[in-house]
Amino acid sequence: MADGYSLALQGAIVTALKADPAVTALVGPRVYGLRVPDSAERPYIFISSIEVRDVRSDCADAGSVTFGIVGTSRSVTNADVESARCAEAAHEVLKREDIMVNGYTLVQLQRAGESRGLAGDGKSFEAATAYTALLDG
Repeated sequence: MADGYSLALQGAIVTALKADPAVTALVGPRVYGLRVPDSAERPYIFISSIEVRDVRSDCADAGSVTFGIVGTSRSVTNADVESARCAEAAHEVLKREDIMVNGYTLVQLQRAGESRGLAGDGKSFEAATAYTALLDG
């Protein structure tokens, strides 16, 4: 059985971000799906959430997927800047729309908004970007 919209898109995003030289220059291999290991060193990029809504049409099935990408840093001197650079590097990859989603066609991918600020731990900074994607298939 093929993965659903959520798992397929998560895998495609992580693969695309890990393959990008600008992203890996900032975070190395530390790009994660919905779960960040407790031992993860900052900076890193992760998917904060994924929400799927079915879209019905006469032609085929499709899914509208909302997800978040977060750049996180705890740099003593510039965590706010570093987290923002992580989010922007991720956005440069995602806005190309050439991401291969196994079993689906990525019809559209848009940035819906971005917020930056102090993380819940009170020490790290996060730059969170919300996206919407339309997957056909």
